[in-house]
Amino acid sequence: MFHSRGEFTIESGYQQAKQLLTEYENLDGLFCATDRIAIGAVKAIEESGRQAGEDIKVLGVGNDELGSVSSPSISTFNYPFDKAGESAAKVLIELLDGHPPVMSKVVLTFQNIERQTC
Repeated sequence: MFHSRGEFTIESGYQQAKQLLTEYENLDGLFCATDRIAIGAVKAIEESGRQAGEDIKVLGVGNDELGSVSSPSISTFNYPFDKAGESAAKVLIELLDGHPPVMSKVVLTFQNIERQTC
């Protein structure tokens, strides 16, 4: 398994995917941290003569509206970033108010949205 770091942009997704496509001829799937990265990856896949969703599966995170209107549309996980941020902010405010940290478990669900790339 290859891990790559880049920016959270379409251009970075494109550049990172180009590198992966060069280094791994048998690449059959990409899991991208955001839908915007996935959109860039799809562009690189298509330029390489392969088809996203057919030859190489692509999955993003975030359910960004660009992913739903791109061609092919991006399969994604709809993750509640707002609730995650709200939970983190509550913990931070408690700490800033001088309250000792309380061990707690926050469970956030996600929804798989299957589109054309997966």
